[in-house]
Amino acid sequence: MKNILRSFLGGIAAVVLAVVAQAADLAPGALSAGTIKGDVSYKLAGTTQYLPLVAGTAIPQGATIKTGAGSIAVIVFASGSTASIRPDSEVEITKFEQEAFTGPLPSGSEPSVSNTQIKIVNGQVVSKVSKLKKGSEFVVSSPVGAAGVRGTTFSVIYNAATGAFTIAVIEGGVVVRTVTGQTASVAAYEQVTASQNGNISAITKLSNEAARDILATIQQLKKDIRDDLQGPDNKTDIDTSIIVSPN
Repeated sequence: MKNILRSFLGGIAAVVLAVVAQAADLAPGALSAGTIKGDVSYKLAGTTQYLPLVAGTAIPQGATIKTGAGSIAVIVFASGSTASIRPDSEVEITKFEQEAFTGPLPSGSEPSVSNTQIKIVNGQVVSKVSKLKKGSEFVVSSPVGAAGVRGTTFSVIYNAATGAFTIAVIEGGVVVRTVTGQTASVAAYEQVTASQNGNISAITKLSNEAARDILATIQQLKKDIRDDLQGPDNKTDIDTSIIVSPN
């Protein structure tokens, strides 16, 4: 019995040490502004001054990005995931950490374990998330709740005036959890809304119009990213399918 207990405790210790070691390997990851259209600005954590955001700008953890009317900002993560911040939005890149990796980016999945935390203050973010490795996280949150994904295409809208938090999924699945502990699993071509008090509505089928809008955003995102990576010579060594897969 003592040997069994010793083995059991040893196994737990090994798991704990492995988790700690994995967490210790995460460091601030690389992310930058891709295509910028219109009036887009950002501020660093702990500051109040907003600066113009231009394509190619390295974005540190904790930065907040604002888009004006008719303006869009594409954010590119070294994990292969991308996010399109839609017009009239305010979004904080709370955290992006990633294990170091070498070699080319794998097609369709991230190259190493990562932790991505995005907070919507107001507005909409449409994201294309690479297939995540075990231990990785990609979470988009609001004051009402959070949406966690494993690799998917989805839209999140938070209306600061009404407190409505709406998640719509095009591909893959999203788990939504509100501040009151209510949860919902949203599959492809479904949507759900959480109210200001944390109550989750019934999951409904995504309307054709909403689906078309998200798909159009993803198609434009794909084009913008490829244009950014290819440059004027129309060539690239990077497999852009990891960023936005063709439909």
